[in-house]
Amino acid sequence: MKLKRLVASISASFDDLVSKIENHEAVAEVTLQEIRTAAAKIRSQLNITRQRIEYLQNQDNSLQQDCERWQARALQCSEHDRERALRCVQALEQCEQQKKALRQQIQENTRLQEELIRHLNHVEQRLSELQFKRDLSLIHI
Repeated sequence: MKLKRLVASISASFDDLVSKIENHEAVAEVTLQEIRTAAAKIRSQLNITRQRIEYLQNQDNSLQQDCERWQARALQCSEHDRERALRCVQALEQCEQQKKALRQQIQENTRLQEELIRHLNHVEQRLSELQFKRDLSLIHI
């Protein structure tokens, strides 16, 4: 009778230990999956930001060419058609303002990109640490 109780007690303790280990593993796996998901979202946002920066830089190059054209036209027209030259100068000024606003957007997106890279590096480092700890705890079981 006592042996059966002892075996039942040991079995229950062992089952409880296995349950705790399995629960711990499940919690660890859920946490790791959440971190992987967060890293994927950051990577996605980083890619979108990189594409936006590339688009804005292309727009900036196009505006730079437009500004150069308006300046050349203003110079060409300055001697014979002062009114047209004045309109070209106004268009040049408007183009320069657009370029200034665009360059500010590029700076803001570049700062965002740098911040996302820092966050991604931190999340990936944390993920690596947690995976290592999980793997280490599985070895000791």
